[in-house]
Parts: sequence; structure tokens; C-alpha cells
Amino acid sequence: MRVLAGPQRANSQTICPAKRQAPTAHFPFVELRLLAVTTAIICSAVGTALAGEFAAPTAAPAGFRAPTDAPVIDGQVQLTGGPELLSVAGPAMAPTGRGAPAMPITGPSFEQLLDRIDQQDRVIAELQQRLDAAPPAAGVPAWPASSSAANSAYGTSNGTNWAATGEPTCGTPKPPTVYAPLVGDADNGKCPPCGEEKKLKKQHVVTHYVGYDKGFVIKPFNSKEYPFDMKINGRIQFRYNGFARNEETWTDNAGVTREIRNRSDFDIERARLILSGTALDERSTYYLQLDGDTDGSDMVDFFDYWWAWKFSDLLQVQVGKRKVAACRAWLLSAFNTTLVDRSMATDFFRPDRTVGIWFVGDLTENMHYEAMVGNGYRTADMPLSQQNDKFAYAATQWIDLGDGAFGNSFDDYEMHDTPVMQLGHSFAAAQQGDTFGGIPLDESDFVRLSDGTVLDAPSALAPGTRVTDFDLYFYAIDAAFKYRGFAINGELCFRWIDNIGGNGPFPVDKLYDRGFYAQTSYYLVPETLYVAGRVSQVDGAYGNHYEYAGGVGWFLSGNRNQKLTFDVTVLDGSPLNNTTTDILVGDSGLLCRAQYQAMF
Repeated sequence: MRVLAGPQRANSQTICPAKRQAPTAHFPFVELRLLAVTTAIICSAVGTALAGEFAAPTAAPAGFRAPTDAPVIDGQVQLTGGPELLSVAGPAMAPTGRGAPAMPITGPSFEQLLDRIDQQDRVIAELQQRLDAAPPAAGVPAWPASSSAANSAYGTSNGTNWAATGEPTCGTPKPPTVYAPLVGDADNGKCPPCGEEKKLKKQHVVTHYVGYDKGFVIKPFNSKEYPFDMKINGRIQFRYNGFARNEETWTDNAGVTREIRNRSDFDIERARLILSGTALDERSTYYLQLDGDTDGSDMVDFFDYWWAWKFSDLLQVQVGKRKVAACRAWLLSAFNTTLVDRSMATDFFRPDRTVGIWFVGDLTENMHYEAMVGNGYRTADMPLSQQNDKFAYAATQWIDLGDGAFGNSFDDYEMHDTPVMQLGHSFAAAQQGDTFGGIPLDESDFVRLSDGTVLDAPSALAPGTRVTDFDLYFYAIDAAFKYRGFAINGELCFRWIDNIGGNGPFPVDKLYDRGFYAQTSYYLVPETLYVAGRVSQVDGAYGNHYEYAGGVGWFLSGNRNQKLTFDVTVLDGSPLNNTTTDILVGDSGLLCRAQYQAMF
């Protein structure tokens, strides 16, 4: 009789390879190694039994008979046949049919074999626990580069030893080329015949990854080979504006009387989508900002769009459309203002955006500059047909003093442990002129007298006359200070209108206006809640007007990404007309604003 050992093979259902579930806990090579270790341990135990290295004799089970042709050595029946011995147990019996006496069989007992298998199971379980608990070492790949099964499973084709983090290990000059299959590309999404490997018809080289770094980013694995990346940012300011007048009308210098209206409304003041990054070369960058505004006819504007080439830290050249480089509070982002918006004086004197060329750089580690030449002082969204043929020029320079970076806002969100300061100044010049049918072009329509009268309006300076030509010069000095949650900043602005010309004699041939704003803030709760106050003034030959404002700012999410701002402003007759700040010309009364802003 021949002894058949081992479990019978169970009936199994054949599963289509394309429909098998992917492993969820371990890489394939780990399980293959565990299977190999298990097989080797069991085979070693069985081989030991076959070699007769177990000293204790065993007895065959009841009814067991040794083969009639089994050899007898020193009175012991010797069994052969490998795995058959796994079923040997109990006292050995004499072969039946020939009357041979029962003889003991040499080998381990059944209980001994079970004990040894249990021991090997415990060793394997301990090894598995150690593998599961071990953290991945820095720079060590998640699977061996030499494993063809792993390379096939994870899409690597060049065998490069590459870490799971995407960083090269020592000695690796560049990342590998990674391929990703196109969805549904194999057999039109159908399952291949069982037993056959699913083959891809196409492969796509993966060059970039997607993540978040102060905005959604698309970045290359190798920036030198693929110098293309993009960051996507979104911003919104939702605002309530309420104004209660204490005067019903105002009269400009031309003698025109206009009504002052009470206001109460909601407004999406700024809704912006920003795309920025690198293209074509690591030194070449781009910036695109789209803006929507419900008080601007719900139109979407290309606020800024420029392309730049960086020659060095000293010089970057930008071409396109952006802010005219003058007036520090204007150059500061509207999403980093301390109160709801900029001051009345800032918006009265500041320039706007234009198309031109900018030169940007660092003179030293702490000293920075911008200079530009463009189409005009304020030509944002203005067609070329309404612009003259004279350029505008502007420059700004500032220096940061103290330990640590000053930051990109005037409140001390950073809670500086040591005092920091920022000092700067700005200059701009623009020539205005040309008419179309005797009417000044829109480019010159932005200048107002200190009482709010538009300079080139009919009879603005004298009855029956109209200004068509003038030169504008602007200069400003700014300073800011921060220390342990306390901040103070301000700017002095000066404007000269020279060479005034038009269709008649004017009482003046030049104008001089000046103004300032001063602002302070203090954090009651660091990085969360602050209070602020501000005063600004516009002073000139045709009027002197003030703004007094106070409010609170509250950051909602432990960073600057969400903020609530409330402020109250007292106006005594505004020379400014700007729907963005909700301050209109002639306003005399109380302005209340509440704003929620979010950025990502």
C-alpha cells in the first residue's frame, strides 16, 4: 500500500486577471518573499524528517501497514517516498498478506510535526508584524528596482532605483521616466482571455504632479527637463456697505450741484482668479489675474497679465499690464489692507494700471526697487483710441530694516520679537493732452481738484473754459513699523499739476495738492484679532477734507486665508469718487462696512 499525504486540492473558480482586486496592504514582492520563506521552512522540516534526523521512533496508526517491499535494516522497516511520511503516525504494523511481524518505523511523531509547524507559523507571524511596523527609510524605494514584477505593477520601465517620495537616492542623477496607462486603453476595456496578460496599447509619460502650496500647483518632477509649472489661486471679498448722509447735496467748482444719496447694499467687491508660474525656461515667469466686481457691471477684467525674464536678483524685466509703480499703499495688495479698504487719501492720489515695461530687482538683500515706462498714469481697461501718444514713468524704492522679514501687510500678524521697519519713496510723471473733436481723451479724465471737481470738466477752473493739457508729477514718502503685535504706518503724498492749457484763460497755470494717511493697529489675540484706527487728509487750493476710521479684523482659520473686517468711517466731504472703496465724491456722513474675504 502506498501512503498519500497532504490535503486534497479544493475545487477553485477561475478568476479573470483583469477583474482581480488589487492588493491593498503590501507591495507584491513582500508577499512573494513571505511565501518563499514559508515554503522553505516547511520543506526544511519535511527534509529533516526524510533524512531520519529525528531520534525518537514513532508508531504507525492503527490499521497502518508498511509496504511489502519496504527494506528492513537492523530490525526496522525503512519507508521511502517523501511526502507520504507526513501521514505516518502510531505503532508500525507488520505487512499483511505475508505474515511478517509488525516492526517499528523510524521518524517524528504526528504531534511533533504539528508542534514544529506551529513554531514556524509563529516565526512567520512575528516577521510579518516587524515588516508592518517598520517605517520606510528615507531614500529607500518602496520596491526593489530589480524586481520585474514590481516594475510591471507600478509602471517603471527603466529600472532606476527611485524612492517612493519621488526624490533620487544617492548616485541617481535624475528621476526615472514614469509611464501611466491610458484609461480603457487595453482591449477597449474588455477583459482579456483568462490566463493571458492584459497588454497596454499606449503609454503616457508622467512629467508633472498636482499638489497644494499656498495655492493649487502643477509642478514637474524634473524642472530642468520640463520647465513648466502653474499655481492657481482664488480670492473673494464679499462686502456690506451702508452710508448715512448728513448733507443732501454738494456743489463742485464749476457750479454744478449734485445729490448725496444714502446707501445700503451688498457687493462682491473683488472676485479673482490668479494663474502664475514658469514657462519655457526656469528664468521665464508669467502672471495672469482676472477680476470680477458686481459694482462694475458684473464684467470680468484682465487686471494683470505679464511675462517676465529674470536675468539676476538685480534685474527682472516684465512686459504686460500691471500697477504703475508708485504709492506704497497702492502697491500693497487689497487683500492685505488693515481696514476694509485703502484710505481716502491713497485712492485720491494714487495711479492705476497700465500696459508697459517694468524693471524689478534687489539692490541689496534688504533694498528693493521697481521702475517702469507705460502708456499712462491711469489707463486700466481703456481702449488705445482714448489714450494719448505720451508715456508715463514711475519708480519706487524701499528698504527693510531690523531682524526678520517685514511681511506683506502693515499689521503685525507675524508678532515680531524685535522691531522691524520699512522705509520707501515713490515718483511718477505723466503728460496729458490731445483731444478728439475738442473733447479731452478719457486718459486725462481721472484728475480731480481737492473739492472733487474733475479737472478737464467744462468750467472746472473758470466759466466757459476747459482744460485739455497738463503735466502731472507725483511724489510720496512712506514708513512702517512693527513690534510684538503693534504696528504703525503712513504715507505723505504730493501732487503737482503743471503747464495747464486749454481753450481759454485760467486763473491758475499750476496746482499743488498734498495729503497723507496714518494708521495704527494692535493684536488683542495674536494671529487672530486686532483693532485698528486711521486718519487721512486731502488738502489743496479748492478744499481740505478728512477721513476718520476705526475697526477690527478677525482671522477665522488660524491663518490669513479667511478674515472678517468691520470698520466705521466719518467723512466730511469726499474729493474722491471710487466705488471700490465705497467712498463717493461729495460724501459727508457715516460709512459702515463689513467684509468677509477668503483666499486659497
